[in-house]
Amino acid sequence: MRVQILSSQHPGDMSGWLKEKSQSLLEKVTLLYDDLRKRDDLPEGLMNDLESYLYLVFENSTKILSFASGAEWQARDRDTIIEQGTSGLEEVLVKYGLLDETSEDKRTRKIQAFVKKFKVLVHEPGHIARTRIHEMLVKEGFEDPTTNEISGLIEKVTMGELPWEEFVNLATDLIRRMEANT
Repeated sequence: MRVQILSSQHPGDMSGWLKEKSQSLLEKVTLLYDDLRKRDDLPEGLMNDLESYLYLVFENSTKILSFASGAEWQARDRDTIIEQGTSGLEEVLVKYGLLDETSEDKRTRKIQAFVKKFKVLVHEPGHIARTRIHEMLVKEGFEDPTTNEISGLIEKVTMGELPWEEFVNLATDLIRRMEANT
């Protein structure tokens, strides 16, 4: 839904400005919250107080942002950020139409595209597929333990330490693991 916010102090629609400011506030407070949750040197009482204060900040900020973006606010929006931090904020921003996809969605999509290309390549002759797989791993550039393992295996093939057929078997098992985790 398109929202128009008018002000007697400024000509024109202020919804974009309000979205920008409230989203920026939510992003910064969420980063602070993530950092605080990682710390183990804060007194327990202080962390409980901070969580209580931030609970209200997240509630009110998500209400403002949902209003400015024309999205429906739910208490779950606040809770998602409190429970998941930055990844939860990304989910809320997607819900409000301010982000196309979360980082996790993007990572999953990249892995699925990699798996699809890889499954085709392993059926090509080793001397052709090896180079293409290596290039694909470098090009994709995502950090994933399984792709790191595949990269190590392809390096062994390149060095003559691992036969192509054995690589295909090992890498196929790794690809199954990737598919199970996405």
